[in-house]
Amino acid sequence: MNGIFGSIYPKHLQHKYSNYSGIKTEQYSLGLFGCNEMVTQDVIRLLKELSKKYVPTDDAGEIVEEVFFGGDRLTDERIQSAQEAMSNNESPLEKLEGFISKIEDFHRLMNFLEV
Repeated sequence: MNGIFGSIYPKHLQHKYSNYSGIKTEQYSLGLFGCNEMVTQDVIRLLKELSKKYVPTDDAGEIVEEVFFGGDRLTDERIQSAQEAMSNNESPLEKLEGFISKIEDFHRLMNFLEV
């Protein structure tokens, strides 16, 4: 494919995040928490606690950058439900918008292998 279109298309399309594309992602284990994922209030409490520790904010308390929050498909759904439950709050931090939930590749691979 590269031989056919190599002279037409550039190897990389420059964009505002190009400088970040080669940087290794830093991952941190958040440990274990006494939280029942099936109870939305527990998930909200967990996200509030983690927001204070891990979501970067400026002096005014505004979110500087969102943080990825990984887990299995059920965890992803619970995080989104908790964020939706808090969507009527005033600030992005109170709305728990500091996290972007995502399904981890390990869980995706295990689900694929089960099928």
